[in-house]
Amino acid sequence: MAAEAMVLNVAAVQMVSENGNVEGNLKHATAFVEEAAEKGASLVVLPEFMPNGYIYDSGMMWDTAEREGGPTSTWMKETSSRLGIWLGAGFLEAEGEDFFLSFLVTAPDGGEAGRVRKQTPAFAEAFFIRGEPGPHIIQTDLGKIGVGICYENHLSYMPRLMYSQGVD
Repeated sequence: MAAEAMVLNVAAVQMVSENGNVEGNLKHATAFVEEAAEKGASLVVLPEFMPNGYIYDSGMMWDTAEREGGPTSTWMKETSSRLGIWLGAGFLEAEGEDFFLSFLVTAPDGGEAGRVRKQTPAFAEAFFIRGEPGPHIIQTDLGKIGVGICYENHLSYMPRLMYSQGVD
């Protein structure tokens, strides 16, 4: 039996982030996310490095990388719950002494649906960020969300991975 089709309104936010200004960037993103939700988006996706800014400087990375339960995941959970939407964003995460580029999806109930870490850092990223292989899939009530982070989408393993895992 074929699965029933579902209509899903998705908003992709493109915004400027100020390097190193996590609090200001989250505040800036809030207006875009609220507007997307008001216009009917059920899933809102924000850019890579949205809260941190996109700069490779070891000092900024130490200052803005977030441990579990940091400002970005807290803001995402609260915003998802308040607006009743799914929310996805990429941010700089720290675990132990390693940095990762992680993509988190939060659910309308304010919970964490899942996270994916970039597997293949590109160019200058490789000097700062550790790659971590993984399924690149987040299972949600919307279905299986496939996550390719930036450069990974240019690599041959990504479409094979998405296809083999039955991404919706």
